[in-house]
Amino acid sequence: MTQAAEPDFASIVARTARSYDALPYTSNPFPNTHPSLLGAIARLFALEAAPLDEARVLELGCASGGNIIPLAARHPSASFVGIDLSEAQIEMGRARVARLNLSNIALRCRSFAENEKGEAGFDYVICHGVYSWVPKPLREAILRICRENLSPRGVALVSYNVLPGWRMLQAVRDCLVLHTTAHADPAARVAAARALLRDLPRASSDSGPFKDLLGSEAVRLLALSDDYLAHEFLDDVNEPCSFREFAGAARLNGLAYLGEAELPSMILASYPAAAAEFVRHAAGNQLLETEQYIDIVSGRSFRHTLLVGAERAAGIGRTLSNECVEALHFVGATGLAFAREADGVTLGAPAGRRLHTASALLADALAHFAGACPGSSSVDDLVGALPAAARTADSRALVRECLLNMALNGLAAPRLDPVPAAPRVADKPLACPFARAEAASGAASVVNLRHERVDLEGLAQVVLPLLDGSRDAQAIAAAIGGDGRLVIMRNGQPIDDPAERRSIATNRLRMLLPELARAALLIAPRRP
Repeated sequence: MTQAAEPDFASIVARTARSYDALPYTSNPFPNTHPSLLGAIARLFALEAAPLDEARVLELGCASGGNIIPLAARHPSASFVGIDLSEAQIEMGRARVARLNLSNIALRCRSFAENEKGEAGFDYVICHGVYSWVPKPLREAILRICRENLSPRGVALVSYNVLPGWRMLQAVRDCLVLHTTAHADPAARVAAARALLRDLPRASSDSGPFKDLLGSEAVRLLALSDDYLAHEFLDDVNEPCSFREFAGAARLNGLAYLGEAELPSMILASYPAAAAEFVRHAAGNQLLETEQYIDIVSGRSFRHTLLVGAERAAGIGRTLSNECVEALHFVGATGLAFAREADGVTLGAPAGRRLHTASALLADALAHFAGACPGSSSVDDLVGALPAAARTADSRALVRECLLNMALNGLAAPRLDPVPAAPRVADKPLACPFARAEAASGAASVVNLRHERVDLEGLAQVVLPLLDGSRDAQAIAAAIGGDGRLVIMRNGQPIDDPAERRSIATNRLRMLLPELARAALLIAPRRP
């Protein structure tokens, strides 16, 4: 039997670089990769983690810096390095860094295979959306770089497509790859892939699960961007692996499993009772096997896995004691709702997760928590919201336990540092300086204080740069009304009269400013 030739590693890397140069990946913030989250999870597991304001952060596969540049802008005393093999994307990122006048970030164009040891001391290493999309030598290089560059208190995040869940999506990828020409221009391949996605569901002769898969995935993928289709489904390499394989590769590179950025995914109580019972029985109460069997019963197709140096494994505390939440801050899930009921209060998330309590003390604490959203709350904040006589050690422990349960149930996410988002509009609203600068440059989207992308419509693009804390609503409306760039319409006709423009701007502003607050773009006033 003739042995298959080894793939040309250098050619694959070169083609990948050309693909990203020709069709750059939309470079967004990824909340699950935020170092403040990674450090908070490390502390929940009883490990030391670097405060973000003094941390060194490395991102492997940074694209044009959409994830790392907002972090650098918000944490000027920290330092950041981003690496990517696409020269076009790195140049886009460098231009953005220069426009923002940031001096604490460096973006470098090179392959991971060229990374040299010697930059040890990174407190956080982020590698999101890369591991499954590069050849095996580069996957090994990613784990080696994590090991060699982590500081003694460092945490690494590596995300990847995971089996068996991604196996279903592999069928869709196979269809798209077989239909398109491998060496064609990326834009032409995407166009061909979109045509196939439109035609294939109804052309399929199958009347069972395969046809159902094609139909549901076609609807999902046709709604996504060209760059996502090109690089997720059409690039040369997409190698999902099982969690067991990933954990084994990490171990061989001197790394230990810490947990998942989606903390609730590790908690068996988050799953249906039958699934949880099966996992407990099959995994024999072994951590890594439990994680593997969770993938088997859930069909999860993607993971954000946290790793630390193997020498730190013995110090990981798996009991998740509530004392570990003392110095942390917690941000509520998007869309969190608070309701008072006859038998207590309920905090609920759109995904269906709920926390109900009949405790009057916790009702006050949860009311404060919900009222602070989209900003964060700490143990001190919630205890301070209780009646003075109720601020006892027992009450504090009860609040800690409540916050921990919220984090484990997906109602809140832990952070090392506070999220100073204003829950309501101040007399003179102040927007995040980074978002103001981006909007002023004409950006159609900005990054909020929760490290989430927020798309802007026309009026928000004009208003956001004005929210520097020096103007009240009347002054903002006057500035909008006098801005000739903004076309103000009524009944399909442009309005030129200054007084009428100001009146319309005032009315629209009443609706817009609370929307900007809900989007976590406004900064809460500092407490005295």
